[in-house]
Amino acid sequence: MFIIMSKMLNDRNFNHFDTADYTVLGYMSLAIFDRYVEILKQGVPDALINLVTSKGHNRFYVRRGTDNIVFGFDPKLVYRGNV
Repeated sequence: MFIIMSKMLNDRNFNHFDTADYTVLGYMSLAIFDRYVEILKQGVPDALINLVTSKGHNRFYVRRGTDNIVFGFDPKLVYRGNV
């Protein structure tokens, strides 16, 4: 798990994220996302770029092969007494 995206990109010889079955990532700056796409050697739609590079609370980006999914995670935690 990487908190700082640039470290993940810099350590790709160790972590091989570019050949992983899937990755789950959070927000990326446009510069980091451009570098990420350059490493993957894949084109991405403009809508995906806008979603991934826009700061969104609990927004995640999943890549599996050439499939790209962006989703928001909004858990509803409820305290129900002595559980």
